[in-house]
Amino acid sequence: MSDEIPEELLVNEIFEIETNRFSLTPEQRLGIKIKVNNALKKLNDREREMIKLWFGVGDGHLYTLEEVAKIFKTTKGRAQHLIDTATKNLEKLLREG
Repeated sequence: MSDEIPEELLVNEIFEIETNRFSLTPEQRLGIKIKVNNALKKLNDREREMIKLWFGVGDGHLYTLEEVAKIFKTTKGRAQHLIDTATKNLEKLLREG
């Protein structure tokens, strides 16, 4: 079995792997986890924290848009824009490997 990460996986799908929606081998899952952790380290602090809150990285709690906005003392619209930007940046880092 190959431990290559399927290229068509997007950030949203990668973070949902914990729900066992995909039939990936343990080696593939570990590879994805390592790749995501390495990519997260390359984001700026704000982007990294927003990704962690929005996707429940770490504690597993998925924060709402309202909660993220409140934590970062911004509007829901601005929080959504920042999450979108952080997600795109993370996807780019994951594709670059």
